[in-house]
Amino acid sequence: NLAYLERGALIPAELRPEYLAVARAIIAASLPRLEGVPFIRVHGDFGVHNLLRSASGWVIADFDDFTLGPAVFDLCRLHIRVTTPWGAPEHDEGARRRATQTFVAGYRELRPLPEQELAAGQALRAMRTIGNDAWKQSRLHDPHFCRVRAVIREHAFWHQRIAWMRAQLARIGGD
Repeated sequence: NLAYLERGALIPAELRPEYLAVARAIIAASLPRLEGVPFIRVHGDFGVHNLLRSASGWVIADFDDFTLGPAVFDLCRLHIRVTTPWGAPEHDEGARRRATQTFVAGYRELRPLPEQELAAGQALRAMRTIGNDAWKQSRLHDPHFCRVRAVIREHAFWHQRIAWMRAQLARIGGD
């Protein structure tokens, strides 16, 4: 994903070196946190937008991103959607902590979730963002996508993205 972003035109040229440097630092800081973490089949895009309520209960939809990864990956995706925008003032640290504890307790009713996997959550969130940016770049040929997500062409978006990535890097324990 990083090599693809480096060759592409999504990130403004003057911001690309900074983005790539932070992304490389995130990857370097993340890999040790994932060492030894078992990979299982995960949904890959498990968020509230893929949970449907039916008369008989909740249904999970949209399995086109099915992949292998740590179990905590899907928990991170669901949690980030529940608390979006992540870090917004209305979502204080206590609320995030309680939401995380609720998700983890529910998940542990189904299968073990080692602490090492939970510690990898921030790293996975940051690496997923890099992957999602690569996906956005792959969609630049689609005029509808570009109209709907016009914000990705704005410098302000990339300044905010880089600031968020720097904050994630600090959470992960890098630079």
